[in-house]
Amino acid sequence: MSTASEILTQLENDLKDKLHSTYSDNYTTDFAEVKYHSKTLKSKDFESFPALGFNAPYEETISFTHGNARTCDLYVYVYGYVPSDGLLSIEPDTDPAKVAARELQYFLLNDFTYHENVFIDNVGFGYVNDTLLSFDIVLRINYLNTL
Repeated sequence: MSTASEILTQLENDLKDKLHSTYSDNYTTDFAEVKYHSKTLKSKDFESFPALGFNAPYEETISFTHGNARTCDLYVYVYGYVPSDGLLSIEPDTDPAKVAARELQYFLLNDFTYHENVFIDNVGFGYVNDTLLSFDIVLRINYLNTL
């Protein structure tokens, strides 16, 4: 890996190409839209659901290495909007937001091109309206930045 931009482009491509039921039996949620943006997108910014968005709020230098390379952590905020009856269920296997978040976590740790460098820091769920639930995942991607 060499730049944050390359990692984010690969994340977007992998989300579009791999995170759907025709790629693997591990996925049942087929996201209608995947968008990368410099800011967090709201549900009104998507036309079709379920939808995924992500942004990278910051990058942190962990250490300097030889020459112009440095070890970095790229923090990425991935969030999704999932159609629902508006109620977050306690059942993890039937709640659409929990299923989608679990599948996204599996993707990030197994099928994402840079999965061996991904660390999931936080997962949260929320209510948007009577027909839409949300989830968000904060992840950290450790990489060697060759300036």
